[in-house]
Amino acid sequence: MFTTLAALPEQTSYDVIVAGSGAAGLAAAVFAAIEGRSVLVIERTDHVGGTSALSAATTWVPN
Repeated sequence: MFTTLAALPEQTSYDVIVAGSGAAGLAAAVFAAIEGRSVLVIERTDHVGGTSALSAATTWVPN
């Protein structure tokens, strides 16, 4: 479900809040949800996936 932060009801609580919907953020959100936690994923851009969505499935690891 997609919504804006302004549209969330006040006093809503979550077990896990993930900042960013890149590969790491979504992995954290999925595993928290599998464990039965309530999860909120916050993304500042207009698309889900962060820079992972723009990488053409390539990985860059420094050093």
